[in-house]
Amino acid sequence: MKKLLTAISLFSLIMVAQAQNIFTENFNSTTGQALPTGWTQFNGDNLTPNSNLSAYSFGTNAWVSYAGSWGQTSTNRMVVSTSWYNPVGAANDWLISKSITLTANNVLSWKAKAPDAQNRDGYTVKISTTNNSPISFTTTLKTVSQEATSWTTQYVDLSSYAGQTVYIAWTNNSNDKFVLGVDDVSIDVYPSNDAKLSTLAPASTAPAAYVASGSTVSFTGTLTNMGLTPITTLTLKYSNGTSTVSDVKTGLNIAPFATYNYTHATPYTVTAGAHNMKVWVELTGDNVHTNDTLTTKVNGYSFAPTHNVVLEEGTGTWCGWCPEVLFIWILLPK
Repeated sequence: MKKLLTAISLFSLIMVAQAQNIFTENFNSTTGQALPTGWTQFNGDNLTPNSNLSAYSFGTNAWVSYAGSWGQTSTNRMVVSTSWYNPVGAANDWLISKSITLTANNVLSWKAKAPDAQNRDGYTVKISTTNNSPISFTTTLKTVSQEATSWTTQYVDLSSYAGQTVYIAWTNNSNDKFVLGVDDVSIDVYPSNDAKLSTLAPASTAPAAYVASGSTVSFTGTLTNMGLTPITTLTLKYSNGTSTVSDVKTGLNIAPFATYNYTHATPYTVTAGAHNMKVWVELTGDNVHTNDTLTTKVNGYSFAPTHNVVLEEGTGTWCGWCPEVLFIWILLPK
């Protein structure tokens, strides 16, 4: 019985640590230009897309389903809108989700991309608690003035709408830009506390990971607040497998889904040889441990050869009077 209770408790902890999905739409089930069942669109500008966008087959549609990869897998589909019109004008193109009933601690996420670096479309995300008519979307959840040129995940806290049935709208409101893609819409239950270690430097292959024995290496990077509560205090730690060094960071105010650039307060003194390093973050109340830790390797060398430049002049034996050619070899250590 004790083993059974232990197993049940462990399973419960795992379920708490994993986000529960409420709604998801990756658009892969769509065909042609059609939107998923229950999704609607509204073409508020009635402008004509530039003829160079014929591959998208917009017609009079505000948003269309599209099968291009845009840097994703060739079988991936997404939804796309444009603000590149002839004649030029501002877009007013609405993509509206089906109705979604929310629970507690819900977070909306999606991926978006504006592939032309010189003409990056922006948009707003709005919510309606009544119906899917554009006039019912009176609350703006997020404004993106210019979307990134690579697929970027955006987040919005929906916890204040717990228990309500809502509609979500993405509105391309750009003027004479290019195209905007949206994909992988999801609503999940998020924990109150979750610190994610997003990046770590130096990377194992970076020049900064190779230093003279006796030198120090500072561990830096970014962490992200993936919980719904602002982070005010956290602890950064690193270990070489033998000893652990801690750094308590206080006086912070990392908002949900915001990032924080960190530098561990105590640099690591490197001795000769390779050192497998583990760096992680600890946060009170954080039960999600799959994203706490990153690893790297630093290397200490005890001998640094002197670099010399060797010059050699030469020409072909077939042409003794040809102009001399200068060859340069730079001898580098292995």
